[in-house]
Amino acid sequence: MPTGTPRLERIKTAVTARFPDAIYGQFNCRPRNALGFWSQHAGSENRPHGQLDWRGNAVDIVHKDHGYGDTSPAHQAWLDQVNAYLEANREPLDLNELIWRKRNHFDHIHTSPWPKLRDVPWYTPPCKGGDLIVIHADKTRGDTFGVLAPPPPPPNIDPEMESNLAALKAQTSAWYVDLKAITGHPGGIAEYWGVDYDGHLTNGVTPTDEEWLDAYDELWTAHVTASASAGPKGDKGDTGPQGSAGPQGQVGAPGKQGEPGPQPTSATFGYG
Repeated sequence: MPTGTPRLERIKTAVTARFPDAIYGQFNCRPRNALGFWSQHAGSENRPHGQLDWRGNAVDIVHKDHGYGDTSPAHQAWLDQVNAYLEANREPLDLNELIWRKRNHFDHIHTSPWPKLRDVPWYTPPCKGGDLIVIHADKTRGDTFGVLAPPPPPPNIDPEMESNLAALKAQTSAWYVDLKAITGHPGGIAEYWGVDYDGHLTNGVTPTDEEWLDAYDELWTAHVTASASAGPKGDKGDTGPQGSAGPQGQVGAPGKQGEPGPQPTSATFGYG
């Protein structure tokens, strides 16, 4: 990959150190829309002898095992973590653009630093033979992206963000394993829009991000509820042995002697 502008290289160094599976799309000498506004991917500088030594002032970030076009839950969960890291380091990385989950960016993150390439339609950038004009964050102009120097070490994120990223990684890892386990079964993701094992769309329907998240929440809640209440019933145990007889009780106290009865008569006994 060609060398990007100095601050872009710093972003790539920081992201790669934190997320070694990241790969990048960088240089493309084109406008970003039909109106002719230039993309930061076209940012380049002629150094030192009229050659485009620095090519690209923006990168698209994807996971090496997924790539462009992959909007599967696993890829988006990974990109969520990258985005959270970049968002937490906007200032130390001099970020200008950070685009994720909007404007057709559901399979990759787009980011670029300050200074930015002048992007108005009537401007001709160096990659098309024009002179370089850059715009700094304070709106002043310049004629260089900066001095190429060894990039600083990746910035540290604050402890709270570190904890949140670790929790998100653990949650999403378990979440998507369980979601895959129920995909294709009644109530699974396949019933929503017809998706394959990894969550790729197969019926041509592209749900909105909110619909995806609602579906995941519903499926996850149903799965956790079912898992908690429908565990396998254990076998009935064998009858235990009969207990031994208890000790014999003590002899009771003697009863009270009764009163003497009446003296019998001969008539009583039937003497004749």
